[in-house]
Amino acid sequence: MHANYLFLINSEDLDTPDEVVSEWEETYAHYQTDENNWYEPISVFHRGILYEKNASGELEKAKRVLDVFGLAMRIAATDMGVNDACNLGLIPSVGRDELDELSKEEILEEITNQVPKSLSRAYLGAQGKKPSSRFDEDGYERMKKARQYELFMDSAVPPFSNHISTPYDYRCYDIRDTNDKFDALTESVLVIDIHT
Repeated sequence: MHANYLFLINSEDLDTPDEVVSEWEETYAHYQTDENNWYEPISVFHRGILYEKNASGELEKAKRVLDVFGLAMRIAATDMGVNDACNLGLIPSVGRDELDELSKEEILEEITNQVPKSLSRAYLGAQGKKPSSRFDEDGYERMKKARQYELFMDSAVPPFSNHISTPYDYRCYDIRDTNDKFDALTESVLVIDIHT
């Protein structure tokens, strides 16, 4: 399976989008990915300009505008099941369509309102359940959503988590060396397809 991941990157000393990708490879991919995680850069928002991969595989100035922060917020919300959104792109999802209509601020509010309630219900359903060595799908889903929510909550620029983990846990990371707000002139956002 593969999906799009987004990374905030300090790029003050990086001149090109390709250098942003190289910085990601050195600071994240080298430490957090394994032999199963092949990857392909999709786009880079660098110094206020969006670059996208062309037919020959090179990053070039895009002809469209992409709200990378809105995309990141929708990805985080979908992965946590906000509005019962399904994160499998081939399956139609009313919840995912509803998220497309919301602003970043509205999605943030939906996440912080819905996910804790959903986790409370999930843990309430586990009350009195005995430990077992058998695979527990409900337990796995509960654990994954709780992990994603905690990574989401640990962010100076939501939904980009300051706590770095593997691509198996979450899809939006802040790998800058600061916890300041995003500065489009000195920082970049990399959108990359990672196989998991």
